[in-house]
Amino acid sequence: MTNLEMQIITYPALPSANITPLELLVLSCVLECSQTEDGLVLLTDTGPVNSIHLRRRELFEAFHASTRNCESTLQVFIASRVLVYLPDGDPDAGEVRLAYADLRLREEMSCG
Repeated sequence: MTNLEMQIITYPALPSANITPLELLVLSCVLECSQTEDGLVLLTDTGPVNSIHLRRRELFEAFHASTRNCESTLQVFIASRVLVYLPDGDPDAGEVRLAYADLRLREEMSCG
């Protein structure tokens, strides 16, 4: 099968003030990110990653830091379909795998 390459670059940059820590964590796992004066630029030459692996502690910290700002569609998804199924215990133990199919959201993810 032929590997097709695609180039993705966001323009203009996403304003940093409009991106929650949870969104930043997920976006930085799916695409390459570059922080500029204008905000966050997302880019890739090979297309988005199909599944991402996050350390549980990273996910918990980003989720809780984001809940102070607003309730985004991504936060609702993570709370109802990921965190609720994780066993209680040490947040440093293990990883969480999110598949691209799980992350398809119908609404805009950011609060801004």
